[in-house]
Formats: sequence, C-alpha cells, structure tokens
Amino acid sequence: MGVVGDLWTIVKDIGTGVGKGLSWVGTTLKDNKGNIIEFAKTLFDGAFFRKKDDGGTEFTEFKVSMVAPSGFGKTTLLATIMNDAENGLDNPTAGLTLKYKDDDDKKRISAVKALMNSAILAGQAGFTGKVDAKLAGTGEPKKFDFYYHLAKDADSIDQPFSIMDIPGGWINPNNRISDEMGKKWEAFKEHLRASRLLFVPIDATVLMEAMSKAEREAAVAVLDVNNTGELIKEWAKYRKESDKSSALILVPIKCEKYRSKELELINKVHEKYGAIVHEVIEMLPNVGTYCIPLESLGCVEFSHGIWCTEKGKENFSPTFKGVGDGILKTKNANTLFALMYDMAEEEITETLKRTKEKLESVGKLGGLSPKVKEMKMTVEAIEKLLEPMRHSLKKYGSTDKLGPYQVFW
Repeated sequence: MGVVGDLWTIVKDIGTGVGKGLSWVGTTLKDNKGNIIEFAKTLFDGAFFRKKDDGGTEFTEFKVSMVAPSGFGKTTLLATIMNDAENGLDNPTAGLTLKYKDDDDKKRISAVKALMNSAILAGQAGFTGKVDAKLAGTGEPKKFDFYYHLAKDADSIDQPFSIMDIPGGWINPNNRISDEMGKKWEAFKEHLRASRLLFVPIDATVLMEAMSKAEREAAVAVLDVNNTGELIKEWAKYRKESDKSSALILVPIKCEKYRSKELELINKVHEKYGAIVHEVIEMLPNVGTYCIPLESLGCVEFSHGIWCTEKGKENFSPTFKGVGDGILKTKNANTLFALMYDMAEEEITETLKRTKEKLESVGKLGGLSPKVKEMKMTVEAIEKLLEPMRHSLKKYGSTDKLGPYQVFW
C-alpha cells in the first residue's frame, strides 16, 4: 500500500482512542465508532485529501472557469495549455504523468490539436477563420478534468484540475432565459463560485486591427466587453465570500503578429477592460490580476482582415498566413499552467500545515503519541513526495517572472 496509503489505517486507530465529548473544529465526537468517522472526515475530507482505491492520495480538484464570447478560442486556449504541458511535463521515468479523467475530454483536445496542425499547413497558403472552427460549438457547460500524477515506489499523489467551458452565447443573459438553460446556468455558477482562477480569452486581432473610431466602437461589440465584464464581476462577488486568494487572467490570443508589440497589446486590453479589472481589485484586495498574451501556433500569424456587419451584428473576419519554419511553437502556455499549479499547491501546503497543527492538538490528549508520531511521519512523506512534482514544474514553467504581466488598472 505504501506509507501514504497507511495514513488511512492510522487515522482509524487514532479515532478509536479519542474520548467522548471532544470538540474538534466544530465537530463533536459522540462515540467510539463516531469518533473514527468524524475524526477522519474532519482531518482529511475537510482538509482536501481523499484516499483512492489503490491506496494513494488525491487532493481536492482545483477549479478554473473560462468566460468569453463564441469563437474566441476558449477550447483552443485549453488545448494549447494541455498540449504544451503534456510535452513539457510528462516524465514517465520519474513517475510523472499528465492524465485525463475522461476519454471524451482527451478526444476533444486531440481534435483541436489536429486542427491546429491543419492550420499550420493551411497557413502556408493563407486561410480565413478560426483554428477550431470545425469543432461543434459548446452547447452547454463542459468540464475538462485532468490531473497531474506522481507515482514513486508504492505511493502516489494526484492533483486534479477541473476547467469549465461555457457556450460563448451564454455571455449574453438573453440567451439563457429558458427553464432548462436556467438550470444549467445555475450549475455553471456553482463551478464559477468555487473557481479561484478565471481565464478570459481575448481576440488580439480585434483589438490591434481596430484603427478608426468606428472600428474601435465595433470592437467593443465584437468582444462583447459589457456582458463579459458583468460575468467577471459576478465571479469577483463570489470570490469575496472566500478568504483564499484568487486570480483573474486576461489572455489575448492570436498574438503571433504582435510579439514585438506586446506592451501596445496590453495597453489595448487596458483600454477595453481596465475599468472592469479596477472594479475587481476594489472588490477583492487579495486578487492577482494579469494580462498574459498567448501564442498558440507560433508559425501562423494575422495577415489582413475585414470589418463588416453580419445579420445586424458587427464582425471582424481575419485572414492568417504561415511564417517562419512551420513548426508549432507556443509562448506563455507553460506560465498559465504554472500559475494554476502554484495556486493549487498553495492550498495543499496550507492543508498540510493545518493537518500537522491538528495532530499536535490530538497529541496533547495523551496516550496517542505513538500513533500521532506515525501519522506525522506519513504527512512528512506526502510533503517529500511533492518535492519531485514541484521540481518538475519549476523546470517546465515558473511564475517567478510574472511581474511584467501583472496589472493594477
């Protein structure tokens, strides 16, 4: 089973020896059998640990949400992060792997990867449209569940992530007024409420190619800044209920054309989203706010575009072209993943700290010292098991250089 798996046997033994009427973090341990259940539940379930069937340890999933209008590349953003992480993180010889919980999620990401490769080939002759245009649109909230798995000897730990993608049309509240839509929307809001991190993909070509006053006004409509902003602020209100840190990440995509104009691009984002970010900071003093441009392809960039009106709506139709050596290269995908993991690890570290404090309190009851000592050793084993995970992530991507991307608008 391994030392981590032994933790769950030990916790039962500890529970057996605890006397009646003990108040434990708001939970009263009523009897011998109840002691075992309540102690284990309070110490581990409440502290973001779960025992797996194989005896390993799984931490509570770290939730992330994405909001953006239709066709803004939410799925492409996710696929870029996942593809880059799979290539940069997987190290089977060290026991490190990135896995999907659902085969459908893996297939969808693989489909986007295939379209990204097709876009690179098409880019050599020029193509119009979106990288993931051939994918069926997200008709209802869709979760992408994956986890970072570390196995060493007989022990293993998993850090799960759950990223929620919603239909872009749902950004507009008029598109979610039916009873059925309302129920699905409530389910999404539960995920949004629990999401410590919010991604907001932004089409960089719309921002950078709006030259005239009319085009800049049209860009606000195409980006649907107002409805997107309302959702961002709704997320901030939810996060205000929590004492945990949060992060709002504005992610300009299709940035290859503007890699030498990154500051200008960030300033353009400021023009459209600065007031929204300011309100979020006012509501959440412990929020991190970032603008991190993402290159999904590297060798395909914007060529030219046309501003037009389609079915009474403003629209921008871009054309792309291939550049460079035709090899896919991403930029900042590793930074986005590292930011997700750092926030998840922050929660793990705090959990382990609280667990050790609880063990110290239990140890003072007397007669439990040998078991408490053994359990402390097990918690230390989990901490040691986390070290290779941290090391692998630091080599892959780091948040140490986020300074230039942090915004205080």
